[in-house]
Amino acid sequence: MKRKNNKNTSLLIIFFMAIILVVFASASLAKYAFTFNQQMVGHYVDYRISHDGDGRSAILETVNTTNSEDGSYQYDYVGYIVLSVTNVVDGQVSQRDIDFSLRTPDKDEIKNGVEDAWKNVYSVESTSKNYEVEIVNSQGNIMDTNSTEYKNLTHFDERVEDTSSLNLTIRRRVKDKNGNAVADLSSMEKITIVLETSTPYNDLQIFSFEQVEVNIKTSKFYSITENNSTMESLRPVKVELSITNLTFDYERFILSVEGNYAELSNTNTFTNGYYFTKDANGVITKITLFIPAGSELKLYFYKTQPTGLSINTTAVFDITSPSGSEDYDYTNYIAGITAGVVYTK
Repeated sequence: MKRKNNKNTSLLIIFFMAIILVVFASASLAKYAFTFNQQMVGHYVDYRISHDGDGRSAILETVNTTNSEDGSYQYDYVGYIVLSVTNVVDGQVSQRDIDFSLRTPDKDEIKNGVEDAWKNVYSVESTSKNYEVEIVNSQGNIMDTNSTEYKNLTHFDERVEDTSSLNLTIRRRVKDKNGNAVADLSSMEKITIVLETSTPYNDLQIFSFEQVEVNIKTSKFYSITENNSTMESLRPVKVELSITNLTFDYERFILSVEGNYAELSNTNTFTNGYYFTKDANGVITKITLFIPAGSELKLYFYKTQPTGLSINTTAVFDITSPSGSEDYDYTNYIAGITAGVVYTK
């Protein structure tokens, strides 16, 4: 008889459970910051951090309405999830110390989006306002953020490959962060968890992004033969890249050229440099580069939506021919592209 009662109790608990999808990036490579002072010029503040939170789910169990430790909210559902965070991405370990934390977005971020260190704004799941997330110890108690144990779990030493296994408690509030009563939990809700770094600099990662890399290589010498006529150029080649539904990593580009390319005032100077064409919102839609011979340049883009993405290019030489100086469109001869299309999806 006692065994039967236990079974009925278990079924009742399961009936009041629901699944929470924890939204994380499967692997996020932090962007670069630039240290500029009299002692250090041109050094990267370079770090990498990844986690296995993508697609993770947690089971929430009903509990009696309970006050949080600091009395700031009440909750009536609670669940746990284990998450691993590491300072290695694609086999490359962080070159700087890292301190990080995990939290849910605040009410302003839920309304307006989360802004990272680069002033990019990302939307979050609206139902995140119903939840709180904390790191807990093996006994399920919320850890003191000032404790040595907590600091060890949320810190990575530079150049030392390491992984932290974190136990998180997820609580569903009785009233959301706007003070409104939270509706009954019926089936499934999504929440956004913010992975926030404070060292080496303040930054936020909340999203899954896919990176598109464009690698441009130029020959050591430009010589074109056409109709038995040889045309040569000693000036940089003009490469234009038009992008759609992709975000160009401007900061990473600026750091990579390290003063070797100047920002130009127009698109027809044929000196080492770059020019950005922007839309009415200040978003870069075209990148014009003047690349010298014997160069390699990598550009990075991030997808803003799954489809409708494109990068198209043209390449023009300022050549010297028997008839004089003229622009020569070399687009159709570029290796690795077809009809000027670098990338499309």
